[in-house]
Amino acid sequence: MRRAQANSPVKQQDPGGRRARVPSEGADAGDRRRLRKMRGEQGVPSGHHREGDAGRTGRWMETGFFGAFRLAVRGAPRKVVLRGARAQRRRRQQQKKLAVVMSFSSIGMAGALETLCGQAYGAKQYHKLGVDTYRAVVTLLVVCIPFSIIWVFMDKILVLIGQDPLISHGAGRYMIWMIPGLFANALIQPVTKFLQTQSLIYPLLLTSLVTMVIHIPLCYAMVFKSGLGYTGAALAISISYWLNVAMLVGYIMFSSSCKETRTRPTIEAFRGVDAFLRLALPSALMICLTSISLLFTIPYGIGAAGSTRVANELGSGNPDGARSAVRVVLSMAAMNAVIVSGALLAARRLVGLAYSNEEEVISFVTAMVPLICFTVVTDCIQAVLSGVARGCGWQDLGAYVNLGSFYLLGIPMAILLGFVLDMGARGLWMGLVSGSLSQTTLLSAITFFTDWPKMAEKARERVFSEKAPEPGP
Repeated sequence: MRRAQANSPVKQQDPGGRRARVPSEGADAGDRRRLRKMRGEQGVPSGHHREGDAGRTGRWMETGFFGAFRLAVRGAPRKVVLRGARAQRRRRQQQKKLAVVMSFSSIGMAGALETLCGQAYGAKQYHKLGVDTYRAVVTLLVVCIPFSIIWVFMDKILVLIGQDPLISHGAGRYMIWMIPGLFANALIQPVTKFLQTQSLIYPLLLTSLVTMVIHIPLCYAMVFKSGLGYTGAALAISISYWLNVAMLVGYIMFSSSCKETRTRPTIEAFRGVDAFLRLALPSALMICLTSISLLFTIPYGIGAAGSTRVANELGSGNPDGARSAVRVVLSMAAMNAVIVSGALLAARRLVGLAYSNEEEVISFVTAMVPLICFTVVTDCIQAVLSGVARGCGWQDLGAYVNLGSFYLLGIPMAILLGFVLDMGARGLWMGLVSGSLSQTTLLSAITFFTDWPKMAEKARERVFSEKAPEPGP
């Protein structure tokens, strides 16, 4: 009886007394052989399966960007969610930190085009949009080379910093298959800014919708039908990225809307890389230091619109128009903050029920929601003000504000309140709120006291500092 139980493919108890399950079906045969080999090297009896880390990694990583959709449709085992979700989330977050920072670096560096292309379009120097976009593409592709090398050795890096070897191996395989998507993202971001600064939003929306519609069945086929498992999700993401690149580039090449702004590739794109990096590096730092703002998609979108309008107006020498654009986007951000925080506050008990049905958890989440609502308000405002900063070319100033607010004020306050004064999670969150409030206050003060006529002069000086290349077809 004991032997039958030991060899049964159901949940077991490992030597530490924890219950476990066999590896997920999402892992391929090679993974299972490696898992058995590594278990033998670690001295784990074959009759007692360990926690099933690789299986859980397969289950979570194979979902890709549409994991939430799959879980919503198929559901998740309640015991797995309740007992293993916290540990799994911590492990996944630790494994993806390096990759997330690298991805945000591409987004941030492309943010320099919000200043350069936006102001050039406002000044009707249409040729500069193409030159600056080529410059950004070349720079980001070069940056992707060391990033991809790091991703190739990601499993060894994770083991070196103390992560579980089984999970590190799975994460490493996933990142290798994501490398093609990394280079595609280096093209998507500059092309997106190229169209965004011309207020060509519908092509971006339509291509994103088409990509999403194709990606869902593609991801399902690659994960469940091809036998690739979670690596299929990474490959599907890479394919979808390149599909998006092809559609956007095709639109730019053949659309009459881009007739004046598209140019032939020119050596000029290689000459001004230093000027591009002076805006791109602070922009990347600005994004990486406040990556949480990417979760607030509505205010981030409003900030992108504000960046475009402010840059266009400054480039055209219209400081009053830039000032008016700032007022409009701030009003929209304030309205969004009131609606979202109000709804969250009204449904605070439902938020707790989304995490657990235990009364203790529900009560704690309910008590934390007012602080979260305050964070929503400050983050909505700062996301829009960050967009204004990018439109004005204040990337370096924004990076300093973010660095000082969170790393010199927010984190020390969180440590003081959470650990020294023993206020627990509430103290930690209050510390982060102080950083967000400081960031919003500083950006608001900078924007309020801005000399807009002087900013318009500087924008036009920046735009007219280079000669025009040959026009495109």
